[in-house]
Amino acid sequence: MGFQDLIQLIQEIPARVVEWRGRQNALAHRAEIYEDLGNAIRNSSGASASGWSLLGQLEDWHSRAASRGQPIAHVFALWIARMSTETGKFSGAVAETVPSMEVISIATSEHAGKLGAGLLELAEDVRRLTSLEKAVKGMVRELAIPILAMAAAILFFSVFYTPQIANFVSIEKMPASTRFFYAFGQWIPTWWPILAIVAVAAYRFVDWSLENWVAGFRFHLDSFPLSPYPYYRDYTAARLLVALNRRMAQGDTIKMALEQIAQQSPPYLALHCYQAIASIEEGAPAHEVLNTGLFNQALMDRISDYIKQGDFTSAIGNLAGQSFQKVEQTILDNMRILKGVFTLLLYGLVVTFIGLVINTIMAISTNFRF
Repeated sequence: MGFQDLIQLIQEIPARVVEWRGRQNALAHRAEIYEDLGNAIRNSSGASASGWSLLGQLEDWHSRAASRGQPIAHVFALWIARMSTETGKFSGAVAETVPSMEVISIATSEHAGKLGAGLLELAEDVRRLTSLEKAVKGMVRELAIPILAMAAAILFFSVFYTPQIANFVSIEKMPASTRFFYAFGQWIPTWWPILAIVAVAAYRFVDWSLENWVAGFRFHLDSFPLSPYPYYRDYTAARLLVALNRRMAQGDTIKMALEQIAQQSPPYLALHCYQAIASIEEGAPAHEVLNTGLFNQALMDRISDYIKQGDFTSAIGNLAGQSFQKVEQTILDNMRILKGVFTLLLYGLVVTFIGLVINTIMAISTNFRF
Protein backbone atom coordinates (compact mmCIF):
# COMPACT_ATOMS: atom_id res chain seq x y z
CA MET A 1 0.00 0.00 0.00
CA GLY A 2 1.46 3.34 -1.09
CA PHE A 3 1.36 6.61 0.80
CA GLN A 4 -1.46 7.99 -1.36
CA ASP A 5 -3.53 4.86 -0.74
CA LEU A 6 -3.02 5.29 3.00
CA ILE A 7 -4.11 8.94 2.82
CA GLN A 8 -7.20 7.95 0.84
CA LEU A 9 -8.03 5.22 3.36
CA ILE A 10 -7.76 7.70 6.23
CA GLN A 11 -9.99 10.17 4.37
CA GLU A 12 -12.63 7.46 3.91
CA ILE A 13 -12.81 6.64 7.61
CA PRO A 14 -15.51 9.25 8.50
CA ALA A 15 -17.76 8.06 5.66
CA ARG A 16 -17.26 4.42 6.63
CA VAL A 17 -18.11 5.23 10.25
CA VAL A 18 -21.33 6.95 9.14
CA GLU A 19 -22.19 3.97 6.95
CA TRP A 20 -21.54 1.57 9.83
CA ARG A 21 -23.73 3.66 12.15
CA GLY A 22 -26.46 3.61 9.53
CA ARG A 23 -26.40 -0.18 9.31
CA GLN A 24 -26.51 -0.47 13.09
CA ASN A 25 -29.44 1.96 13.17
CA ALA A 26 -31.29 -0.05 10.54
CA LEU A 27 -30.71 -3.26 12.49
CA ALA A 28 -31.97 -1.68 15.70
CA HIS A 29 -35.15 -0.36 14.05
CA ARG A 30 -35.83 -3.09 11.50
CA ALA A 31 -38.93 -4.31 13.36
CA GLU A 32 -40.53 -0.88 12.93
CA ILE A 33 -39.44 -0.80 9.27
CA TYR A 34 -40.96 -4.22 8.59
CA GLU A 35 -44.15 -3.30 10.43
CA ASP A 36 -44.60 0.06 8.68
CA LEU A 37 -44.02 -1.46 5.24
CA GLY A 38 -46.26 -4.43 6.04
CA ASN A 39 -49.11 -2.19 7.15
CA ALA A 40 -48.67 0.05 4.11
CA ILE A 41 -48.79 -2.92 1.74
CA ARG A 42 -51.84 -4.35 3.49
CA ASN A 43 -53.67 -1.01 3.49
CA SER A 44 -52.92 -0.30 -0.16
CA SER A 45 -53.99 -3.50 -1.86
CA GLY A 46 -54.83 -1.21 -4.74
CA ALA A 47 -51.35 0.22 -4.64
CA SER A 48 -51.35 1.21 -8.30
CA ALA A 49 -54.57 3.15 -7.84
CA SER A 50 -53.49 4.88 -4.67
CA GLY A 51 -50.09 5.77 -6.05
CA TRP A 52 -48.27 4.09 -3.18
CA SER A 53 -45.30 1.84 -3.85
CA LEU A 54 -42.68 0.20 -1.66
CA LEU A 55 -39.90 1.89 -3.63
CA GLY A 56 -41.61 5.25 -3.25
CA GLN A 57 -41.91 4.72 0.51
CA LEU A 58 -38.19 3.99 0.74
CA GLU A 59 -37.44 7.13 -1.26
CA ASP A 60 -39.57 9.20 1.13
CA TRP A 61 -37.74 7.74 4.14
CA HIS A 62 -34.39 8.39 2.48
CA SER A 63 -35.24 12.02 1.75
CA ARG A 64 -36.39 12.59 5.33
CA ALA A 65 -33.35 10.91 6.88
CA ALA A 66 -30.91 12.64 4.52
CA SER A 67 -32.39 16.08 5.26
CA ARG A 68 -31.83 15.45 8.97
CA GLY A 69 -28.33 14.06 8.51
CA GLN A 70 -29.31 10.66 9.92
CA PRO A 71 -26.85 7.81 9.12
CA ILE A 72 -29.69 5.43 8.23
CA ALA A 73 -30.13 7.43 5.01
CA HIS A 74 -27.15 5.50 3.60
CA VAL A 75 -28.99 2.20 4.13
CA PHE A 76 -32.17 3.48 2.51
CA ALA A 77 -30.08 4.70 -0.45
CA LEU A 78 -28.56 1.23 -0.82
CA TRP A 79 -31.97 -0.45 -0.72
CA ILE A 80 -33.34 2.00 -3.30
CA ALA A 81 -30.40 1.43 -5.64
CA ARG A 82 -30.77 -2.33 -5.43
CA MET A 83 -34.53 -2.28 -6.01
CA SER A 84 -34.13 0.16 -8.92
CA THR A 85 -31.25 -1.45 -10.79
CA GLU A 86 -30.55 -4.95 -9.49
CA THR A 87 -33.17 -7.21 -7.95
CA GLY A 88 -36.44 -5.33 -7.98
CA LYS A 89 -37.35 -7.27 -4.85
CA PHE A 90 -37.26 -6.13 -1.25
CA SER A 91 -35.54 -9.35 -0.16
CA GLY A 92 -32.67 -8.63 -2.55
CA ALA A 93 -32.51 -5.01 -1.44
CA VAL A 94 -32.03 -5.81 2.25
CA ALA A 95 -29.57 -8.69 1.71
CA GLU A 96 -26.44 -8.39 3.88
CA THR A 97 -27.95 -5.50 5.85
CA VAL A 98 -30.29 -7.63 7.99
CA PRO A 99 -29.83 -11.20 9.31
CA SER A 100 -29.80 -13.80 6.54
CA MET A 101 -32.66 -15.80 8.05
CA GLU A 102 -34.85 -12.70 7.80
CA VAL A 103 -33.89 -12.28 4.14
CA ILE A 104 -35.04 -15.86 3.51
CA SER A 105 -38.32 -15.16 5.31
CA ILE A 106 -38.93 -12.03 3.23
CA ALA A 107 -38.10 -13.88 0.01
CA THR A 108 -40.50 -16.68 0.95
CA SER A 109 -43.30 -14.17 1.56
CA GLU A 110 -42.58 -12.45 -1.76
CA HIS A 111 -42.68 -15.77 -3.60
CA ALA A 112 -46.05 -16.58 -2.01
CA GLY A 113 -47.42 -13.13 -2.87
CA LYS A 114 -47.90 -12.30 0.81
CA LEU A 115 -45.14 -9.76 1.45
CA GLY A 116 -47.33 -7.48 3.57
CA ALA A 117 -48.50 -10.22 5.93
CA GLY A 118 -45.02 -11.72 5.98
CA LEU A 119 -43.41 -8.44 7.02
CA LEU A 120 -45.94 -7.97 9.83
CA GLU A 121 -45.24 -11.47 11.16
CA LEU A 122 -41.50 -10.91 10.80
CA ALA A 123 -41.74 -7.66 12.77
CA GLU A 124 -43.34 -9.55 15.65
CA ASP A 125 -40.67 -12.25 15.48
CA VAL A 126 -37.89 -9.65 15.56
CA ARG A 127 -39.42 -8.01 18.61
CA ARG A 128 -39.53 -11.36 20.37
CA LEU A 129 -35.90 -12.03 19.48
CA THR A 130 -34.90 -8.55 20.64
CA SER A 131 -36.69 -9.10 23.93
CA LEU A 132 -34.81 -12.37 24.43
CA GLU A 133 -31.48 -10.77 23.52
CA LYS A 134 -32.10 -8.02 26.05
CA ALA A 135 -32.89 -10.62 28.70
CA VAL A 136 -29.66 -12.50 27.99
CA LYS A 137 -27.54 -9.34 27.94
CA GLY A 138 -29.29 -8.11 31.07
CA MET A 139 -28.41 -11.37 32.79
CA VAL A 140 -24.74 -10.91 31.90
CA ARG A 141 -24.74 -7.33 33.19
CA GLU A 142 -26.52 -8.23 36.40
CA LEU A 143 -24.14 -11.09 37.13
CA ALA A 144 -21.11 -8.99 36.23
CA ILE A 145 -21.79 -6.52 39.06
CA PRO A 146 -21.17 -8.86 42.03
CA ILE A 147 -18.36 -10.67 40.17
CA LEU A 148 -16.53 -7.41 39.43
CA ALA A 149 -17.15 -6.28 43.01
CA MET A 150 -15.52 -9.47 44.30
CA ALA A 151 -12.55 -8.99 41.96
CA ALA A 152 -12.19 -5.37 43.08
CA ALA A 153 -12.31 -6.38 46.75
CA ILE A 154 -9.61 -9.02 46.23
CA LEU A 155 -7.40 -6.58 44.32
CA PHE A 156 -7.83 -3.84 46.92
CA PHE A 157 -7.04 -6.17 49.80
CA SER A 158 -4.05 -7.71 48.01
CA VAL A 159 -2.48 -4.66 46.39
CA PHE A 160 -3.24 -1.86 48.86
CA TYR A 161 -4.00 -3.35 52.26
CA THR A 162 -1.49 -6.18 52.73
CA PRO A 163 1.59 -4.05 51.81
CA GLN A 164 0.62 -1.67 54.62
CA ILE A 165 0.53 -4.60 57.03
CA ALA A 166 4.10 -5.48 56.04
CA ASN A 167 5.21 -2.16 57.52
CA PHE A 168 4.17 -3.31 60.98
CA VAL A 169 4.66 -7.06 61.08
CA SER A 170 7.08 -9.33 59.25
CA ILE A 171 5.71 -11.48 56.46
CA GLU A 172 6.63 -14.65 58.35
CA LYS A 173 4.45 -13.62 61.30
CA MET A 174 1.41 -12.68 59.21
CA PRO A 175 -1.59 -15.03 59.35
CA ALA A 176 -1.39 -17.62 56.55
CA SER A 177 -4.40 -16.19 54.71
CA THR A 178 -2.96 -12.67 54.81
CA ARG A 179 0.39 -13.98 53.50
CA PHE A 180 -1.46 -15.50 50.56
CA PHE A 181 -3.09 -12.21 49.62
CA TYR A 182 0.20 -10.38 50.18
CA ALA A 183 1.96 -12.73 47.74
CA PHE A 184 -0.89 -12.28 45.27
CA GLY A 185 -0.60 -8.50 45.62
CA GLN A 186 3.13 -8.67 44.87
CA TRP A 187 2.43 -10.76 41.78
CA ILE A 188 -0.23 -8.46 40.29
CA PRO A 189 1.98 -5.42 39.38
CA THR A 190 4.26 -7.63 37.29
CA TRP A 191 1.78 -9.98 35.69
CA TRP A 192 -1.42 -7.92 35.40
CA PRO A 193 -1.06 -7.45 31.59
CA ILE A 194 -1.07 -11.24 31.13
CA LEU A 195 -4.01 -11.56 33.53
CA ALA A 196 -5.91 -8.90 31.56
CA ILE A 197 -5.15 -10.63 28.25
CA VAL A 198 -6.33 -13.98 29.63
CA ALA A 199 -9.55 -12.40 30.95
CA VAL A 200 -10.30 -10.69 27.62
CA ALA A 201 -9.44 -13.87 25.69
CA ALA A 202 -11.75 -15.91 27.92
CA TYR A 203 -14.60 -13.43 27.40
CA ARG A 204 -14.05 -13.40 23.64
CA PHE A 205 -13.95 -17.20 23.52
CA VAL A 206 -17.24 -17.50 25.38
CA ASP A 207 -18.81 -14.88 23.10
CA TRP A 208 -17.52 -16.68 19.98
CA SER A 209 -18.28 -20.17 21.25
CA LEU A 210 -22.01 -19.56 21.77
CA GLU A 211 -22.64 -19.61 18.02
CA ASN A 212 -19.60 -21.44 16.68
CA TRP A 213 -18.28 -24.06 19.10
CA VAL A 214 -19.67 -27.52 18.31
CA ALA A 215 -17.06 -29.80 19.94
CA GLY A 216 -18.37 -32.66 22.07
CA PHE A 217 -17.76 -30.98 25.43
CA ARG A 218 -19.97 -28.08 24.35
CA PHE A 219 -23.05 -30.24 24.73
CA HIS A 220 -22.17 -30.95 28.37
CA LEU A 221 -21.96 -27.19 28.98
CA ASP A 222 -25.42 -26.80 27.44
CA SER A 223 -26.76 -28.38 30.63
CA PHE A 224 -24.48 -26.55 33.08
CA PRO A 225 -26.66 -23.95 34.85
CA LEU A 226 -23.85 -21.60 35.96
CA SER A 227 -22.82 -20.88 32.37
CA PRO A 228 -24.48 -18.90 29.55
CA TYR A 229 -24.69 -21.96 27.31
CA PRO A 230 -28.10 -23.34 28.49
CA TYR A 231 -29.66 -19.92 27.92
CA TYR A 232 -28.20 -19.63 24.44
CA ARG A 233 -29.41 -23.16 23.66
CA ASP A 234 -32.98 -22.29 24.70
CA TYR A 235 -32.79 -18.99 22.81
CA THR A 236 -31.62 -20.83 19.67
CA ALA A 237 -34.38 -23.41 20.09
CA ALA A 238 -36.99 -20.64 20.16
CA ARG A 239 -35.48 -19.10 17.02
CA LEU A 240 -35.58 -22.44 15.23
CA LEU A 241 -39.24 -23.01 16.08
CA VAL A 242 -40.20 -19.60 14.73
CA ALA A 243 -38.12 -20.05 11.57
CA LEU A 244 -39.64 -23.49 10.95
CA ASN A 245 -43.13 -22.13 11.52
CA ARG A 246 -42.57 -19.32 9.03
CA ARG A 247 -41.20 -21.53 6.27
CA MET A 248 -43.62 -24.42 6.71
CA ALA A 249 -46.56 -22.01 6.73
CA GLN A 250 -45.45 -20.99 3.21
CA GLY A 251 -45.57 -24.61 2.02
CA ASP A 252 -42.06 -25.94 2.66
CA THR A 253 -41.66 -29.46 3.99
CA ILE A 254 -39.85 -29.89 7.29
CA LYS A 255 -36.75 -31.12 5.44
CA MET A 256 -36.74 -28.21 2.99
CA ALA A 257 -37.18 -25.74 5.83
CA LEU A 258 -34.34 -27.26 7.86
CA GLU A 259 -32.01 -27.23 4.83
CA GLN A 260 -32.67 -23.55 4.16
CA ILE A 261 -32.24 -22.61 7.82
CA ALA A 262 -29.02 -24.64 8.12
CA GLN A 263 -27.46 -22.87 5.13
CA GLN A 264 -28.04 -19.46 6.69
CA SER A 265 -27.23 -20.30 10.32
CA PRO A 266 -24.09 -20.24 12.48
CA PRO A 267 -22.42 -23.64 13.09
CA TYR A 268 -24.23 -24.42 16.37
CA LEU A 269 -27.74 -24.14 14.95
CA ALA A 270 -26.68 -25.59 11.60
CA LEU A 271 -25.37 -28.73 13.32
CA HIS A 272 -28.73 -29.37 15.01
CA CYS A 273 -30.53 -28.77 11.70
CA TYR A 274 -28.32 -31.28 9.88
CA GLN A 275 -28.84 -33.82 12.66
CA ALA A 276 -32.61 -33.42 12.27
CA ILE A 277 -32.28 -33.79 8.48
CA ALA A 278 -30.29 -36.98 9.00
CA SER A 279 -33.08 -38.32 11.23
CA ILE A 280 -35.63 -37.60 8.49
CA GLU A 281 -33.51 -39.41 5.90
CA GLU A 282 -33.19 -42.38 8.24
CA GLY A 283 -36.98 -42.58 8.52
CA ALA A 284 -37.30 -41.47 12.13
CA PRO A 285 -40.85 -40.80 13.42
CA ALA A 286 -41.95 -37.17 13.16
CA HIS A 287 -42.00 -36.69 16.94
CA GLU A 288 -38.31 -37.69 17.14
CA VAL A 289 -36.96 -35.58 14.27
CA LEU A 290 -36.18 -32.54 16.43
CA ASN A 291 -34.79 -34.55 19.33
CA THR A 292 -31.20 -33.41 18.69
CA GLY A 293 -30.47 -31.97 22.13
CA LEU A 294 -31.33 -28.40 21.18
CA PHE A 295 -34.67 -28.42 22.98
CA ASN A 296 -34.78 -28.90 26.73
CA GLN A 297 -36.63 -32.00 27.89
CA ALA A 298 -39.84 -30.21 28.87
CA LEU A 299 -40.16 -28.47 25.50
CA MET A 300 -39.21 -31.65 23.62
CA ASP A 301 -41.97 -33.53 25.43
CA ARG A 302 -44.49 -30.87 24.40
CA ILE A 303 -43.30 -30.96 20.79
CA SER A 304 -43.66 -34.75 20.77
CA ASP A 305 -47.16 -34.61 22.30
CA TYR A 306 -48.37 -31.91 19.88
CA ILE A 307 -47.06 -33.83 16.87
CA LYS A 308 -48.77 -37.04 18.00
CA GLN A 309 -52.05 -35.14 18.41
CA GLY A 310 -51.94 -33.37 15.04
CA ASP A 311 -49.76 -32.51 12.08
CA PHE A 312 -46.20 -31.25 12.30
CA THR A 313 -46.95 -27.73 11.01
CA SER A 314 -49.68 -27.13 13.58
CA ALA A 315 -47.43 -28.37 16.37
CA ILE A 316 -44.62 -26.01 15.42
CA GLY A 317 -47.01 -23.10 15.02
CA ASN A 318 -48.60 -23.65 18.43
CA LEU A 319 -45.26 -23.79 20.22
CA ALA A 320 -43.32 -21.13 18.31
CA GLY A 321 -44.84 -18.11 20.03
CA GLN A 322 -45.09 -19.80 23.43
CA SER A 323 -41.42 -20.77 23.43
CA PHE A 324 -40.24 -17.16 23.36
CA GLN A 325 -42.23 -16.18 26.42
CA LYS A 326 -41.20 -19.35 28.26
CA VAL A 327 -37.50 -18.95 27.47
CA GLU A 328 -37.50 -15.29 28.46
CA GLN A 329 -39.19 -16.06 31.78
CA THR A 330 -36.75 -18.92 32.43
CA ILE A 331 -33.80 -16.63 31.78
CA LEU A 332 -35.17 -13.97 34.12
CA ASP A 333 -35.89 -16.51 36.87
CA ASN A 334 -32.45 -18.09 36.65
CA MET A 335 -30.84 -14.67 36.48
CA ARG A 336 -32.40 -13.75 39.82
CA ILE A 337 -31.17 -17.01 41.35
CA LEU A 338 -27.62 -16.64 40.04
CA LYS A 339 -27.48 -13.00 41.04
CA GLY A 340 -28.50 -14.00 44.56
CA VAL A 341 -25.79 -16.67 44.66
CA PHE A 342 -23.06 -14.29 43.54
CA THR A 343 -24.30 -11.57 45.87
CA LEU A 344 -24.09 -14.00 48.80
CA LEU A 345 -20.56 -14.89 47.70
CA LEU A 346 -19.69 -11.20 47.67
CA TYR A 347 -21.06 -10.72 51.18
CA GLY A 348 -19.15 -13.81 52.30
CA LEU A 349 -15.96 -12.42 50.80
CA VAL A 350 -16.43 -9.10 52.58
CA VAL A 351 -17.03 -10.89 55.90
CA THR A 352 -13.91 -12.98 55.25
CA PHE A 353 -11.83 -9.86 54.67
CA ILE A 354 -13.18 -8.31 57.86
CA GLY A 355 -12.13 -11.46 59.69
CA LEU A 356 -8.68 -11.29 58.09
CA VAL A 357 -8.30 -7.66 59.14
CA ILE A 358 -9.22 -8.51 62.74
CA ASN A 359 -6.90 -11.52 62.69
CA THR A 360 -4.08 -9.40 61.30
CA ILE A 361 -4.61 -6.65 63.87
CA MET A 362 -4.32 -9.25 66.60
CA ALA A 363 -1.10 -10.52 65.03
CA ILE A 364 0.27 -6.97 64.86
CA SER A 365 -0.59 -6.30 68.50
CA THR A 366 1.28 -9.48 69.47
CA ASN A 367 4.30 -9.07 67.20
CA PHE A 368 4.59 -5.27 66.87
CA ARG A 369 8.17 -4.22 66.27
CA PHE A 370 9.71 -0.73 66.66
